[in-house]
Amino acid sequence: MENEFETPEEIEAAEVEIPEVVDPPERSWDVGEARSGWNPYGTPAAPPWPTPPPGWSPPPPPPPGASPWPPTASVPGPPSWAAWPPGGAQPTSGFWGPSSGQPSMGSPPPGSGGYPPQDSARPASERPPKARRAFLVGLGAVVLVAAVAGGILIGKSSNHTPSSATASETIPSPSQSSGPGTSAKINVAAIAAKLDPAVVDITSIDASTGTEAAGTGMILTPNGEVLTNNHVIANATSITAQINGSGRTYTVRVLGTDKTQDVALVQLVGASGLRTVTVGNSSGLKVGDAVVAIGNALDLKGPETVTEGIISALGRSISATDAGTGTTENLSGLIQTDAPINPGNSGGPLVNAKGQVVGIDTAAANGSSTQSATNIGFAIPINEAIGIAQQIQQGRSSSTVLINNKGFIGVEVISVSQAQSSSAGLFGPQLPTPGTSSGAYVAGVLQGTPAVQAGLQQGDVITSVNGRPVSGPTELGSLLSNDKPGETVSVSWITPSGSHQSAAVALASRPVA
Repeated sequence: MENEFETPEEIEAAEVEIPEVVDPPERSWDVGEARSGWNPYGTPAAPPWPTPPPGWSPPPPPPPGASPWPPTASVPGPPSWAAWPPGGAQPTSGFWGPSSGQPSMGSPPPGSGGYPPQDSARPASERPPKARRAFLVGLGAVVLVAAVAGGILIGKSSNHTPSSATASETIPSPSQSSGPGTSAKINVAAIAAKLDPAVVDITSIDASTGTEAAGTGMILTPNGEVLTNNHVIANATSITAQINGSGRTYTVRVLGTDKTQDVALVQLVGASGLRTVTVGNSSGLKVGDAVVAIGNALDLKGPETVTEGIISALGRSISATDAGTGTTENLSGLIQTDAPINPGNSGGPLVNAKGQVVGIDTAAANGSSTQSATNIGFAIPINEAIGIAQQIQQGRSSSTVLINNKGFIGVEVISVSQAQSSSAGLFGPQLPTPGTSSGAYVAGVLQGTPAVQAGLQQGDVITSVNGRPVSGPTELGSLLSNDKPGETVSVSWITPSGSHQSAAVALASRPVA
């Protein structure tokens, strides 16, 4: 089908900007972390249309050939902050906890949904279907190739302190040997047999929507450190992986990320003795070199999908969009290949004729919403990605590299006084009446988090952590600020009925943007 836009200017003019969402008042996550993109109002059952003024009547229908009738009405946005709090004061940006005089405003980690979070108590059978996230680039769009169920998309599909522990096995550096050259013939079957046991299918639960997304990763160390794209695991509250699409399912912990370069290093918890990929050297690549792309294409079960092609260009710069979230990222210095890349390939290896990994499959040009495979794909050079992975492994943070070593329960909390106001219908949908007057009130629980496993529910009030009292959201964040993923804490709470409960909670990694 011919593109309806003729020039880059027309294409750019056709882009639609998603409006910014207004944050709600004084809500805090268990670590007091501010994040953006939360809709406090959910989806109203019916728009609050205003009453027409006296004497108003609708305009007459348009003449034949004009736009359809009646005209499409735009749904009004969330209520204005001007009328709340009293006096018209606007909420201030920052930490989701108490402030002096007026409520502070920020955002919980992605995934809260509406107010309260809309999927926190939904059974698995009622949750949204698996989704595949993709990045679109260029004239049809370049999409990151994570896959999401319900549609086929390409790709997926802060703390800056050093980690307290480093990995026990060293991530290999790029090979110093020369590449096979442009004349080398490639044995696809032999490469697949060599690489498949060192490639993992990654599945994540998106905190914002509750949908699952599928991507790929490659094993760098025998103890299960895996290299993948950041967009494969971004905003996820639960991540699992299987080697070559079968066998044991591993829990995945995010060790660190570089969002600007779309690189992440994750850990298969409890793994040992695994096969690893052989790291090549991307600095010696030439246009015309034969390559193979390997990955979890379309999230199909079973062995990895393998496609063959050549390197068609080097040093490409793209603006890629994640079709699942609408976020856009700018990447440069990429390898361009004509090896077909599908949704779900994100994070998978791009391999030369010697069976060495020379890039991370990341994005593909796509001209339609069906997200079919294309012969214009892009990969991050392995030399750059390995350098970032080694930095993460060593616990060295920077302005772009985040070391993800803070524990996370997965509850959204507000003060008891706020919950009491909500219970009275003073703002937002009503919440269950608190069973006590002091503590951190659980306004929502994220799917796939330790809080769900512990039995915490909306309306509970957390009163202590490891025997230390919790008087509100700020204290809860302080008590958890030094705990690491994988550590266990004792949490006590009171239900809306007044029942006292407690549980040992194994902390997870925080969702990363």
